[in-house]
This record gives sequence, C-alpha cells and structure tokens, in this order.
Amino acid sequence: MEDVSKGQSQLRQQFSKPLVVLMAMVGLVLLIACANVANLLLARAAARQKEIAVRLALGAGRGRVIRQLLSESILLSLAGGAAGIAIAMWSGQVLLRFLPSGNTPISTTPDLRVLAFAFALSLLTGLLFGLVPALQSTRPAIASTLKDQASNVSAGGGTARLRMVLVASQVALSLVLLVGAGLFARSLYNLQDVDPGFRARNLTTFSIDASLNGYTQPRMKELFDRLEDSIARIPGVTAVASTEIAPLSGNDDMSTVRVEGYQPKQDEDMNPYMNWIGPAYFSAMGVPLIAGREFSRADGPSAPRVAVINQTHGALLLRKRKSARPPSRLRKG
Repeated sequence: MEDVSKGQSQLRQQFSKPLVVLMAMVGLVLLIACANVANLLLARAAARQKEIAVRLALGAGRGRVIRQLLSESILLSLAGGAAGIAIAMWSGQVLLRFLPSGNTPISTTPDLRVLAFAFALSLLTGLLFGLVPALQSTRPAIASTLKDQASNVSAGGGTARLRMVLVASQVALSLVLLVGAGLFARSLYNLQDVDPGFRARNLTTFSIDASLNGYTQPRMKELFDRLEDSIARIPGVTAVASTEIAPLSGNDDMSTVRVEGYQPKQDEDMNPYMNWIGPAYFSAMGVPLIAGREFSRADGPSAPRVAVINQTHGALLLRKRKSARPPSRLRKG
C-alpha cells in the first residue's frame, strides 16, 4: 500500500532515492562552507578585539554587541541563500537537459515551500555558526586588550582550539564528500562501457502524435508509411523504423499475458514489459539477426502470425503494428 494523497508519480519513485543522496551530499557541502565561514568570523573577531573592548569599556552591553555580530552573520547567510536560489533557478533547467526527451516535464522553478525552506535554513545556519564567534569575541580581557600592544594580541587558547576543530571538521567532511563523488564518477565511467544492445551512433529520434490533428487509425498508418518512405530516400539514411517506446527514454509499457488452461503461480509475474515496433526496426537499431528475417509490411493483420525470438532472454517479439504514437527512428550511415 502506498499513500497517494499527493498523487501517484513514477518520477517521484524513480528520483526520490537519488535526490535524497544528492541532498545529503549538498548538506555536507553546506557544513563545509559553514565551518569555513565560522573560521573566518573567528579570525575577523580576533582582529576586532580592540574595537569590541572599547565598546564594552564605554558601557555597551555584551548582548547588544552579540546581536550586532549575529546580524552580520545572518545577513551574510541570507545573501548566500539568495544567491543559491538564483543559481538553482538557472542550473535546474540545465540539469533537465540531461534527461531523455520522453520524460514528463519537471518544473524546477522554486515555489513558496522551497523559498521558505531556503530562508529558514539560511537563518538557522547564520545563527548557529555566527553565535560561537560572537560569544568568543565578546569575552576579551578589556584591560590588556586596550593597551598599545593590543593590536598584536592573538586569539586565546579557547579560540585557537575551536578554529582547529573547525579546520579538522572541514577536512573530514571534504574527505567524505570526495570519496562519494569519486564513487559516483567511477560509476558514471563504468556506464560508458555498458552495451545497451543497439548501436547508438548516428541514431536520430523524433516523435509524432498524429491524433492531435484528428487522424484516425487507418490514416495514421498511411501517414507513418509515407513518412518512413520519404525519410528513407534522404541521402545518408540507411534504415528507418517506428516504435512506440524509444530505448533509454525512461518510459515503459506492460501487458497482461493470459494462457488458456494455465493457472499462474502465486508470485509469478504475468505482466511483462512490451513495445510496439514497425518493420526494419532491428536494422535501424543495429541489432543483428542470427537467423531468419525481421518484420516487414507484409506481416499485416491478415497475414500469418510471425515472431522474433530473443536468444539471450527467450522473449518473443510479436509483430503487431500500433499507430497511436510511434516515435520514428532513423539511422544515418
């Protein structure tokens, strides 16, 4: 059982786990950046010890100085959050270009929930990583700091230890992030050596939905036949074919198989994946036939039924031409 109160989405199921992993890596980057900024704020506070000591000596309350320092760190974090939203609006569209064209369009424009989350996270990080430097910088030894040599006074032992902890945290988080990024890069490199089962070079795809212009089923079949004949006459084109679902498009289709007199087992899957293909599909995809022939236009509804058997998986490819929405595929030599 699945909760469908927010709708059922295959994209959510497909990208939910990768996005969680990506968000965890982004969280590590955020922690590294925050530790770096906190270290810089500590160094800046050490340089402002004399200024803060003068303010405290003149009667300024410690809480008021802390609020001022926190406002500076919060302003810095809010500016970073605004810059992140601006970059996200641009980079989201760039990332979508890597998805197959057949996928459902995804909106990458930040909505009110994203803006509220970014604002709350920026405010929280500004408070957490600005509070410790503010507390450290408002506890100076006023008498010694106000002396002439105060400009040469370095940070105390507590501040130095805190900065060392922040640096060590940065190194540790960076190491974890680099290891994870290296594994992802290695997986991507390995994917380049995976054989998809067809030749992807010089393969061009496009989709047509003739029903949007009021075409009936017989007229759509005639249209696709004319298109294939016209494209095949283009110089450089070696094969043209039609299919409902393009390989590696992220889409799929399933159909229930029922055999007369056969009772499926309890856990037996009788819903195999299927696809509708046209003549010369294997030639266009560069899939060689070991024996026999592939489908042709003569294998129509009134002709004897034929099949192509996959030797590796033992699957049957039945010749049934479907003319609803086959994206044409052509191969250029």
